[in-house]
Amino acid sequence: MCSSLSNAIWANSVGNVEGIKVGRRLFRALGIDPTKRRPSSEALLNRALKQKPLYSINSLVDVANWCALDFLLPNGAYDLKKIIGPVVLRKGLANESYTGLNNRDVNLFGRYCLVDDKGPFGSPITDSRRTSIDENTTQSLFIIFSPEDYDLNLLSKYADIMAERITNVCGGTTIKINIVDGKI
Repeated sequence: MCSSLSNAIWANSVGNVEGIKVGRRLFRALGIDPTKRRPSSEALLNRALKQKPLYSINSLVDVANWCALDFLLPNGAYDLKKIIGPVVLRKGLANESYTGLNNRDVNLFGRYCLVDDKGPFGSPITDSRRTSIDENTTQSLFIIFSPEDYDLNLLSKYADIMAERITNVCGGTTIKINIVDGKI
């Protein structure tokens, strides 16, 4: 366990963990109040610290959770065959939402979200049911969300680690890793 994580646990505040601060900074930059909606990585860490079981669909989801806890950045895991057309990151439009993995309606108005030809399917809060990984998934897309000013070398390293873990645990082949740097 990393020293900043153990120090925060001793201080009894997840908010003291440096990686959690980064996720909260991302949310503030996206116009989301991180005290009302938590980055998925922080919600996962809170669940683990409370010794609640983590949801396990299959080893792909387990690797995504492992990486979220390790990197302390929100990530998204999607079944690539359920994504129709190109993936775009944009702000949600009025009345746009989807049913999240938590079975709650996720309001996307004015918030950044991933969108394909069928509509929104992912965000740093929670992913949609529509594109979720399940026991039949054979092709996947993983996204690591970070603030604009995040160290691109570290982000690239995390992407490589995630790809290596997926290959080692789940098999298969990494086709492509893209680091997208730019203002949206």
